[in-house]
Amino acid sequence: MQLSKQGLGTIFLVLLSLVVLSIDRNAVDAETEAGETLVSSPPWMLNTDPISESGQKASVPSLAIGADGRLHTAFKQGTILSATANEAYYSYSDDGGETWIPPERIFLDPFSFVVDKVDIAVADNGDVHASWVEKNNSTLGFTLYYAIRSNGTWSDPEIIEQEDSPSVIDQPSLIISAGKVFVAWSNTSRIRFASKINNSWTAPIVIGRSELPELAVDNQGNLHLVYLESRDTLVARYSQSTDDGVTWSNDIGLSVSNLDVKDIDLALNGSEVHVVYGASLVLGGSIDPISSTPIIDPYYTRCLANCTSAASWTDGVTATTVQSGNAPADAILLVPSIEIIDQGEALIFYHGVLQENINFEQVLGVCFQPANSSSKKYNLPTSFTERMVKPQIVYSNGVMHMVYEQVRGQTASTDFQEIHYARLDVSCYDQYFPVISRDSS
Repeated sequence: MQLSKQGLGTIFLVLLSLVVLSIDRNAVDAETEAGETLVSSPPWMLNTDPISESGQKASVPSLAIGADGRLHTAFKQGTILSATANEAYYSYSDDGGETWIPPERIFLDPFSFVVDKVDIAVADNGDVHASWVEKNNSTLGFTLYYAIRSNGTWSDPEIIEQEDSPSVIDQPSLIISAGKVFVAWSNTSRIRFASKINNSWTAPIVIGRSELPELAVDNQGNLHLVYLESRDTLVARYSQSTDDGVTWSNDIGLSVSNLDVKDIDLALNGSEVHVVYGASLVLGGSIDPISSTPIIDPYYTRCLANCTSAASWTDGVTATTVQSGNAPADAILLVPSIEIIDQGEALIFYHGVLQENINFEQVLGVCFQPANSSSKKYNLPTSFTERMVKPQIVYSNGVMHMVYEQVRGQTASTDFQEIHYARLDVSCYDQYFPVISRDSS
């Protein structure tokens, strides 16, 4: 049988894409044994040494990049012996993620533990700002903290809000703009917001009946907020403030009624707002065979201008399902992270399970072109001896930097969790896979 040049070219492209997206485990082991910190599995570079303390429980990383290119990450870290013995930790890298300073503890309260993520932001002068929530072991009360790292030293934490049980504070989102600090968080299913301007905190205000807030600020100083509102299901919503958070626009819905949204993130590109969220179909959706829960897919929507009007969102109320595998993801998807890159493409990463590897969560991603609804897929290389979850990404000068949580062990009592780093030279123009869309009506 003879093949045409066109047929041979097609086969070559398919084989090339499989090589690029696969990992040679023996090659990685050999390089690791030779003492390399970063190992290559094109187009990925993987850090084999954890950022967090090896063999302990570290989770929920955040990631930021400064104007000088320094990478910053924060996370909670404890011991494998206790689910509540954890504190807020921080590290940074000055060599593109190849090496990181030993984790430094931001604050120690022996009578409390960190509840959720430790969110960070970097000011133009290189100062690092952090916000996190701790729960008291005795009183069960919650405290929302803020601290700043300047000249290599963390300040004493400031208290933004305290609540006694049964109120619950969690999910802080922190941003910095022109010397101003903005924080949004969830307080017993209410989104609350406060700012620090001229070294003084404003009194917290309530924005909505919601959870999982994510803040961003554009180059005009306008604040953008996405979150999940609890109705019959969780609905993705958006609001905007043009006066440093004193007032907020009427919120608008981003997801349709047949979706139950689980997690959300946003990114800005000038005046454009890009949003990714994970959601499952309320009716008619597929069921994950492992957890017996509805399969969660990543959805993407954007607004080019005048984002306080629902009509301005390009996908209207029908978001586009963006899939990272040749087949739909086959288990729960959590913690999407989004960045907008050179030509306006949306770089979206999350963790999920593909049908061919249903026993291991993987870090999956796409570079999605809204203009022609095409996407290039990425899978973080794995040996399938550990689970990789909760990726967070930043993008700079053609390179995507990522931190993620790597989990080893089979049960909660033997698991240990580490924070790892990977980077990806992003090229969205060579080969694309069609986007798999699902009916959300």
